[in-house]
Amino acid sequence: MFLQRPPTSPSIATLLVVSLGLVCSGFLFLGVRHLEHDKADESFRQLARARILTLQRQMQATEQVLKVLNQLFVTVEPVSRVQFRDFTRPLIERHPYLQAFNFHRFVDGSEREAYETAQRAAVEGFALKEMRDGGMIRAAERERH
Repeated sequence: MFLQRPPTSPSIATLLVVSLGLVCSGFLFLGVRHLEHDKADESFRQLARARILTLQRQMQATEQVLKVLNQLFVTVEPVSRVQFRDFTRPLIERHPYLQAFNFHRFVDGSEREAYETAQRAAVEGFALKEMRDGGMIRAAERERH
């Protein structure tokens, strides 16, 4: 007399095969997920290295441009605004990541009036100014501007 199972209940072998299949699928999923994560991580690292290299090259090029610009001030005394503009225009065109060069000159307090008078020849109403209370006003007297 053999014990008979109900026809709808799965056999132990079937349960073992299904369980083993689920475990194998889980391990395969985790393995593939890990590989894809590593692939995305390496791709990110490569892009980051490329960006860093680009930035380093641009910084080195900018340093060279500044050295060249400094040589203008070493060799020409004094540099006029027109000379400065003419000298820097091709540098900005060649290095488009540079937005602008600014021309600033130190003026001793004792030379202020003469400097402002000379600048008025090119720019009507020129005066050294400073920001105060949200607006531009004539700069106060000081040792150096």
